[in-house]
Amino acid sequence: MATSQILVTSGNIQTLTVQTLTLGSGSAKKLTLSNASTKQLSASQAFILTPQLLQATGSNSQSTAAQITAPAVVVTRVSSSTRGIRLPPASAGLTELISNAGSNSVCVFPAAGDRIESNATNVSATLAAGKGSIFFAQDSVTWRLIQGA
Repeated sequence: MATSQILVTSGNIQTLTVQTLTLGSGSAKKLTLSNASTKQLSASQAFILTPQLLQATGSNSQSTAAQITAPAVVVTRVSSSTRGIRLPPASAGLTELISNAGSNSVCVFPAAGDRIESNATNVSATLAAGKGSIFFAQDSVTWRLIQGA
């Protein structure tokens, strides 16, 4: 909070003035006031994702694969199984939900210098047509994968 003022009278908040209040990231934010007698204030992030619609690009190439820019992705078109998408740089805790709605399998590449599971650095994983997977970053270079059946 920047430039804030709280006026409390007889143990009750009468006025709360805040110039800037930031609640995490993303578009679905919620501010909750609860149990005014104990003066509790909590902020939480609602779990609402708007997927990025992405067309797979490139030809077995990490550098020309379509860049993922959102935490949820629907691959809408995969013209051949050599086409790919590219994860953002790994950062511990980062999670990507990916659904392949294309008619071919898609190559999912890590960012340059990263790896997926036990694959060598910069090598892709394959996501079959009609399937979904959860990719989550274990650390700053390794993506782990929970693959749908």
